[in-house]
Amino acid sequence: MTLQYLHDHENTFGLEINREYVDPSGKSKPIRDGIVCPEEYLAAKSRILWVLKEPWDEEDRSGGGWSLTKDILFAKHAGQRANRTFAPITYLTHGIYSGEKWDDMPDIPDKPEMLRELLKIGFINVRKLPGLKQSSYSEIWSAYVKWGDIVHRQIEAYQPDLVFGCKPHLPSIAKHFGVAEEDWKNNGHVRYATKGGRSYFSVWHPAHRRKRQRWVDEILEAVKVAREAPAEP
Repeated sequence: MTLQYLHDHENTFGLEINREYVDPSGKSKPIRDGIVCPEEYLAAKSRILWVLKEPWDEEDRSGGGWSLTKDILFAKHAGQRANRTFAPITYLTHGIYSGEKWDDMPDIPDKPEMLRELLKIGFINVRKLPGLKQSSYSEIWSAYVKWGDIVHRQIEAYQPDLVFGCKPHLPSIAKHFGVAEEDWKNNGHVRYATKGGRSYFSVWHPAHRRKRQRWVDEILEAVKVAREAPAEP
């Protein structure tokens, strides 16, 4: 995979997202997603992709027409320390690359350069139109049924090593890529499975209100076990 390959696919998916994700009410436009910084993504020791539910813009689901990865995560990553979704992802990504558990990690306000970890990931949503701060499972599942093919092709194109997401869609995404029910293992709140050299992690949404230390450390332990597992024959 080359830098040109990623740029070409980002452009292609951007056009497809604008074409396929249409708000019938006409109030909103799609919010594009993908790889935050292709150079950082390619240089990372493990390629990480998050597949979450839907972006948010205005309270009435209006807005859109911008890119989550380029206009927010790339352009404003240094201002994400208070964000309930991206701050936990920053800590987790830092732990994956540094080997540190929660108790050993610095706090983001004390080491703001940690926020550069956001540049190393890919981030896509199942539903790419502006949604609500709290997503409806039924709406997200309907979006996955309707637009899942685009999500699958984004994953194929970005070739991640570690795919993180939550219910209702992540288990079905893993199944699409060959993960059987008996492949799943558990570590606390985390369900994880490896297939074809790629590991999938079904976790609580990063904006959950439970203890952040548990969220980070249980996922880190699952990542460690998945990495150390024998290669598939």
